[in-house]
Amino acid sequence: PEVFRVTLGPNFHTVIDQRFYRAAQPSGATLENYIRAYGIHTVINLRGPNHGEDWFDEEEQVARRLGACFVTVNISASDKPQEE
Repeated sequence: PEVFRVTLGPNFHTVIDQRFYRAAQPSGATLENYIRAYGIHTVINLRGPNHGEDWFDEEEQVARRLGACFVTVNISASDKPQEE
């Protein structure tokens, strides 16, 4: 079932084949594998800017080192999205 794939698996899914993918928060090494394997050009972080947090800094560094654009958007399940 889907719940096992999402909670126990890598939680990486194709949204639009060869164009758009979604994932939970992968480690830096896993993100690097995704970027290389799928030719990802842009990484969009939906958890907002978290500079100084190990996971955030690693994600940003991996994306930039591999030439991918790194975009941060702050989206909350309980708040309205930011206008910008």
